[in-house]
Amino acid sequence: MKLVKSNCRLTDAEVVGLDYSDEMLAIAGKRAARMQLRNLRLEQGDVGKLPYPDESFDCVLSMSGFQAFPDKPKAFAETFRVLKQGGLFCGCFYVTGQRPCADRFVRYILDRKGLFVPPHLTRNEAEDLLHSLYGDKVTLRNERSMMIFKATKP
Repeated sequence: MKLVKSNCRLTDAEVVGLDYSDEMLAIAGKRAARMQLRNLRLEQGDVGKLPYPDESFDCVLSMSGFQAFPDKPKAFAETFRVLKQGGLFCGCFYVTGQRPCADRFVRYILDRKGLFVPPHLTRNEAEDLLHSLYGDKVTLRNERSMMIFKATKP
């Protein structure tokens, strides 16, 4: 999770930061305290089984997280489930098959350290998965091995 300093703090929004890692939550908590964020609630949880009711959120943001989830289709389905109709799902994650050097680094370093979890989606697999949930309300592009996407729940 990355908290970004900006003039737009969404002070009227209720923001929930969820991570599986207690260590990452501690880092986020320190950053939030330094930024004096009062509308952020940090929670430990698993994206494969989100602890929220259906249609709870207006927006779901995932920055470089999906490559770490063991069951990627289930994680996508869970984010879809908790998103309200008309809600926005956006973010980015690693896709395999775009750059051989990146794929080798992922396979031999990041996967072995447990930082990424195979199997990794190709761009086509990721695109098909997003379209299966969001229909034609999906835009995406690649920046080398990172797929950047935006999808609106119909």
